[in-house]
Amino acid sequence: MQKRYDFDIIELVQERKENEFSKIAEIYKYDPDRRCAINKVAPLEKVKYEYDIWVSGLMNWQSEVRENLNIFEEREGMLKFYPLIDVPEEDAWQYIYENELPVHPLKPLGYESIGCKQYTIKGEKRNGRWAQLVKTECGLHQ
Repeated sequence: MQKRYDFDIIELVQERKENEFSKIAEIYKYDPDRRCAINKVAPLEKVKYEYDIWVSGLMNWQSEVRENLNIFEEREGMLKFYPLIDVPEEDAWQYIYENELPVHPLKPLGYESIGCKQYTIKGEKRNGRWAQLVKTECGLHQ
């Protein structure tokens, strides 16, 4: 993606000590919220307030939480912008195919929603994410 679109990519990583704890304690087995907080939310928290606007590709058909989002939201002093929030799923896929955008290589294998390897299984829509758990979001978009 970086080569194809000449993106400036900022790599965010969790604190080494927290990452090691997360792995050694295998917290994915008993505390998925904490695992997401350590590995996803905390690294983003360090930098997100350096920016005025957060642009996200969330779409309202992806989950019940997302279906109630507005195109603009103000959260904790940051403007969140969801330009694709009301794009129907069929239109999104048509655009992807017509413009030959890359698709994750696991999608054709039956993984319709792809997240962390410990919580991703084959499944329709987001049913392959956090299967057998009450969890539906990692917390990045809150």
